[in-house]
Amino acid sequence: SASGEVLQPLDPKAARLALQELRDAGIESLAVALLHGAKNGAHEREVGRLAREIGFTSVSLSCETAALMKLVA
Repeated sequence: SASGEVLQPLDPKAARLALQELRDAGIESLAVALLHGAKNGAHEREVGRLAREIGFTSVSLSCETAALMKLVA
């Protein structure tokens, strides 16, 4: 929600599968930007942790790099 309350938990298994598909396709860098990440970055941090485990060499999280209430370029 806009208040930062988690309405739906992250599905780590589905996230890991999606990330693995990207890594298998040769993607090495990842930017993670989830809706309302500026209010609550827990899911972004978990996706980032999974991405690093899988082998992404560069992972940026919007909640850490540009914690604003909208997506920025």
